[in-house]
Amino acid sequence: IQNSLEFTISDISDAAPYLQEGGSVILISSITGFNPRGNLAMYAVTKTALFGLTKVNLQYMVWNRLHSGIC
Repeated sequence: IQNSLEFTISDISDAAPYLQEGGSVILISSITGFNPRGNLAMYAVTKTALFGLTKVNLQYMVWNRLHSGIC
């Protein structure tokens, strides 16, 4: 779990200085983040965390006239 989220945060941080006004960051998640199942618990946790990361990231991105979204 830690590596999955750390790599995502690192990638966003590395890319942010190169994004021009109107640029976008799109994170790919899964329906499992909305509707977790017991047999996919760890996977569901990482996908749910991406939703939270997108919300936090959006605050920074809007300030810098960029876009953030999740698919």
